[in-house]
Amino acid sequence: MQDYIKTFFAFRKQIILLTISGAVFFGLFLYLVYPVKYASTVSILPPEQEKGGSLQSLMMGGDLSNLLGGGGAASSQLFAEIIKSRTAHEYVIRKLDLFRYFDNPDMTECVRKLSGAVNPEVTKEGILKITTELATGISGRLTGEKKEVQEMTAKISNTFAAALDSINRAKNNSKAKKARVYIESQLKTTKSDLDSAEMALMIFQKDNKAISLPEQIKVSIETAAKLKSEIITTEIKLDFLSKNFNSNNPSVIELQTQLQALRNEYNKLSAVGDEYLTAFSKAPSLGQQLANLMREVKVLNEVYLLLQQQYYKELIQENRDYATVEVLDPAVPPTRVSSPSFVPTFLSASIFIFFIVFLYYYLSRGALSKYIKGNNV
Repeated sequence: MQDYIKTFFAFRKQIILLTISGAVFFGLFLYLVYPVKYASTVSILPPEQEKGGSLQSLMMGGDLSNLLGGGGAASSQLFAEIIKSRTAHEYVIRKLDLFRYFDNPDMTECVRKLSGAVNPEVTKEGILKITTELATGISGRLTGEKKEVQEMTAKISNTFAAALDSINRAKNNSKAKKARVYIESQLKTTKSDLDSAEMALMIFQKDNKAISLPEQIKVSIETAAKLKSEIITTEIKLDFLSKNFNSNNPSVIELQTQLQALRNEYNKLSAVGDEYLTAFSKAPSLGQQLANLMREVKVLNEVYLLLQQQYYKELIQENRDYATVEVLDPAVPPTRVSSPSFVPTFLSASIFIFFIVFLYYYLSRGALSKYIKGNNV
């Protein structure tokens, strides 16, 4: 320690002078020559969560396409992954003509450069922040390039938000189309079954005009019809999910469990109705046939009406044009440099220069001492 102190006091003028000179030179280089970076951030609110996969979602007017996820069920983390995608990068590059900015006509190379400049990050509150950081060339603080870089960082961040909205909207519309096509096929099948059931009921009533059902049986039929329609819509949902997910998917398993519970309830209700019809003294066999035909017509009619509602909902969803991304704070051109930070960098460099100069004189003093001792010997 004494050697260090002696060295400093012995060469303090030289050490201080060289340190100040080096620090001033570095400061001028850092401020006047070294490229600087500017960053701009756009903040996006987390998507609203909509529960679309419950058993009653169709009965309550929910969209069948919600079962596939997306729309409100998307997460901020999913949004961040979309921002990282090549599709989003290509959207921004074409929208802003970044081929010119990056001075490169190759899409792959432009995607690589843009990917290194953009950083999507999700906060603990679920807010997505898309930050774009671009660097100027040499002497960027003093040239007109600074303004171009400042404006471009904001444009890129905001355009990524637009890209996210465009991709998410296309995804939602695609799911709605898939659901609409599926419902359309179910509508045709149900309409055919309904026409056949109505025709069978009409023929039966024409041939058996004297047969009528007690009021209790009619109420039972109404209840059974509603329950049966729930079973059929649940089967439709399960079939739709099974075409898009494997059997281990939680939503598929949940629907299978709920479907079995509905079937058990329906079987119990049917057993009660059958017992009552057996006691129907006049014509139990004809009464059973009439009840079954009426129940079939009511079930198919309810299912058909429900599918019609869903069909038009999915058709509207498929063709609607609305924003799916809500921007909290749009990006604005930055006024302050994001990197390098002048004061911390300058102080760190000054300390480093001091130690380099001090080490030089410390080693020089040691070598000089050895040389003097050698000559004295």
